[in-house]
Amino acid sequence: MTASVRPKLFLAIGVSSLVIVSCIIISFTGLFKHYNDRLSLALAGDLIITAPLLYYLFIRNTGISKMTVLRVCMAGILIAAALLNKSQAPVISIIKHWLSPILEAVFIGYIIGKFYTANRSLKAANQPVTDFLLYSRALLQSVTGSGKFANVLSSELAVFYYIFRGKDRAVDNKTIFSSYKTSGAVLVLSTFLYLFVVETAGMHFVFLLWGKMVAWVLTGLSLYTCMQLFAHIRALRARSILVQPSFLLLRNGILGGDVMVQMDNIMEIKCNNKSVDEIGAVKLAFIKGLENHNTVIYLNKPVTVIKAFGVKKKAGILLLNIDDREKFITVVEQFKNKPVI
Repeated sequence: MTASVRPKLFLAIGVSSLVIVSCIIISFTGLFKHYNDRLSLALAGDLIITAPLLYYLFIRNTGISKMTVLRVCMAGILIAAALLNKSQAPVISIIKHWLSPILEAVFIGYIIGKFYTANRSLKAANQPVTDFLLYSRALLQSVTGSGKFANVLSSELAVFYYIFRGKDRAVDNKTIFSSYKTSGAVLVLSTFLYLFVVETAGMHFVFLLWGKMVAWVLTGLSLYTCMQLFAHIRALRARSILVQPSFLLLRNGILGGDVMVQMDNIMEIKCNNKSVDEIGAVKLAFIKGLENHNTVIYLNKPVTVIKAFGVKKKAGILLLNIDDREKFITVVEQFKNKPVI
């Protein structure tokens, strides 16, 4: 974000926050309680319309994504629903049953439309669709204006994508390398998945002793964990290591982390399956204590590894497993030492 944009963003946030705080203060006054029916509509209008509109007016001529207005609007809706929750005003019924579902549907439809348009553009240009997780991160960041939110949401979308659509990449050990066959990751994670499934089925009946709602909520969380593990196992096969003349794309499923490394940033690469306790060492693995590594890449400058659920880690040393590590190192050294034209 440029220095010229930042003051306008702070001003936009400050003005909209002032409206929201004022509404909150008013909602606790005796005047609001006395004229609840009349003031509820005005308060909801300020939270849902005035605050987002003021925010938009300050950012409209900047490079800030216009979709960030939706975040202010959603915050206003949540605060209005909380403040008016005990109110009998008709506006609370409108917010709960009409406005919130419509905004959610518009947001989901907008994202689907963006994916559809981008895919059509790629096909029209005869370009293959890139890695889904990286692709959705970039697209959602442009839509929402938030890198953190985009990382989390794209991780959740990737779970369903790799469950139903993920396919194995054709490994050629020239530019595409697999990383899961010799690490033991699939065996370890498959064992955990099996245990989770059995435990979920058994514990569901125990949870029923506490209540049906508790049982189904906890069972739902356990089932979603199973889905994440299953998607990660499929993604281990589908998201291979990619070697290009100018960069490395290192990937480990959807939970183990991924990072792009420029060739000129690689200081040294060596075979090593021993523990590396140096500061800045990051292993591309979901459960690093149970997954082996056999290759270490030392970098000139730290890079950012995006781990599970969008968590970022700075790494000066990368630990990873490559099934054909000798061939991998040979190919990387050839590209690394080859001058870029």
